[in-house]
Amino acid sequence: MGNYVSSYTAVASGIGAAQAEALVPILKERNRGFASDAETWAELKVALERIKTKINSAEHQHKDMWEAVKEKNADGFEVLLEAFEQSARDVAGEWVRAAVLAKIAIDDPEPPVEPTQEERITNDRVRLAAIERRQREIGAVLDANVATGDLHDDLVGELNRLNDEERLLRVRLSVVGAEAPAEE
Repeated sequence: MGNYVSSYTAVASGIGAAQAEALVPILKERNRGFASDAETWAELKVALERIKTKINSAEHQHKDMWEAVKEKNADGFEVLLEAFEQSARDVAGEWVRAAVLAKIAIDDPEPPVEPTQEERITNDRVRLAAIERRQREIGAVLDANVATGDLHDDLVGELNRLNDEERLLRVRLSVVGAEAPAEE
């Protein structure tokens, strides 16, 4: 029983985290809370229908898995098992979305305010400057040949990730006509 309780706790905390993470995107998608109890009910009805559809799909996959077991079709069973795993995640995701919709109806939060273009530009410039500093720091360590093995590989991976993010920020700044901060 102890393993079940701890795994249940882990899943429940993951669901809570997923619910919290999904709140803002769903609020942005809706751009408002619910106007009435009737609207809430209708939206949750749609969510339940989506859940039922996905559960039916998982049930069909589960039935087909038994056919693969009876036929001793290990490859077919594996394919169906992977599809079932995806269906289970889809069902869980739909339930999390329904929980978020209920939370929105309960709390009636305001949609988040989008930053202005000037705020986005400032944030991008600050992030770009921080990336450039970190790139220099990592480059200095790599140039000094003091990092070996996994540490070296991790630093190279981090430098590559920073290089990608830097390119993205520079493109985003150039598209809005903003200059990137001058390198130090």
